[in-house]
Amino acid sequence: MMNMAGNIGGALSPIVFGVLVAHGSWVAPFIVAACLLFIGAGIWAFWLDPQSLRHRQRKGHNERS
Repeated sequence: MMNMAGNIGGALSPIVFGVLVAHGSWVAPFIVAACLLFIGAGIWAFWLDPQSLRHRQRKGHNERS
């Protein structure tokens, strides 16, 4: 799931950045990228529970089960 989301973002970002530059300025794509990075960092820091992920790995659960 994470790999798929990264690939979709990688495919769409040149198109979105091109539209933002064509209709705005060079600053707009960097602001969008910075906001997405801060959102991702917030999710990683406050939403994901590393203890829960370690517990699942020890019990043998993984994404394919």
